[in-house]
Amino acid sequence: MSKLHILVVDDTPSNLAITEAYLEPFTHALSLVVVTSGKDALILCSKQHFDLIFLDLEMPELDGFNTAEQLRKHCTSPIIAMSGHTLEHLKQHPLSYYFNGFVGKPFNDHDLLLLIDKHCLSQLAQAAPSTLTSACIPEPNLKSKPKSTLKPKHSVSKQHCHSQPSLLDVAAMLTRLNHNKKLAARILKSFSQNNLATYDNFQQAVAAQQWQAAARIAHTLKGGGANLGANALSALGAELETLCTQHTAPAPTQMQALEIVLTNTIARAQKECAQLEYQLQAITQACGTHSNPVAHDRHAIKDELEVVLQNLHCNVGAAQDKLDDIERNSPNDQDIQQMVALFNQFALDKLSKKIEGYLRAHQ
Repeated sequence: MSKLHILVVDDTPSNLAITEAYLEPFTHALSLVVVTSGKDALILCSKQHFDLIFLDLEMPELDGFNTAEQLRKHCTSPIIAMSGHTLEHLKQHPLSYYFNGFVGKPFNDHDLLLLIDKHCLSQLAQAAPSTLTSACIPEPNLKSKPKSTLKPKHSVSKQHCHSQPSLLDVAAMLTRLNHNKKLAARILKSFSQNNLATYDNFQQAVAAQQWQAAARIAHTLKGGGANLGANALSALGAELETLCTQHTAPAPTQMQALEIVLTNTIARAQKECAQLEYQLQAITQACGTHSNPVAHDRHAIKDELEVVLQNLHCNVGAAQDKLDDIERNSPNDQDIQQMVALFNQFALDKLSKKIEGYLRAHQ
């Protein structure tokens, strides 16, 4: 039985990394591809069939609703909406009928497996009969009020967010990531790097009354904060998103709170990332695999970069491991450091071009 082919479309790097971590134990039964825009999804689906598509609703340029509308011109695959909003929000949209299901953010591995099982049940029965659960969830009727709204198993309640919001709950994040410290460190680093200019960007959008852009930034903070266990940032992002959706400028105290909370969360993320990387390095040294790294010659680097390039859009975990090996064995190579920086930003298209340029330059 061939593998199931699953596509995940989301412009937030941490969401893609977490999804890959959740589904990594099932690579013998599932083939996962991730892209960061609706445009890339349309191009990919015009060339390849997918058994199931997870589609983020809030994306710049081409959002999930319009992407689904374009996909339905030639694609009959089940499409699952992914959103930090509620199922009720999805139902109220005029294009909601293009979707076959819904998963809220932050989600967990149980949520994903139930949806995969629901929409690909016959394939899973043959591909992985003893690995994936056979439980099914009700198909949400997006045009009528559902009996219950699907919610992530480990979601943070609104009451908790507003009563005692935590700055950064790394323990909770590690639990959601099945204690994958390497992935947690990469997500924390990506969050820190990608949000250095977020406050300034939000402030400029509000000042220019670009409410859609401001609301999108706030929505990303809400979802990204939830993924990290940054409940204070997530709650504040939700409040700011509501205001911007209503074309209302945040109060000065709210802008001050955003600057303080975001700055402190980034600092805490950097500190926790450094601690996790130190722990991982200590483990590697204890295993005897990180002593006296020897710089690779150009031929060896080229061969390994070919492997990274081959896996970049179909098995990002394997690409990550190989790129980490190259960086470890070539610690002073500036080209490799630039590639690692692009990967940490999850700029996979730019990374592909960087690797291709490197390979051409060293033929």
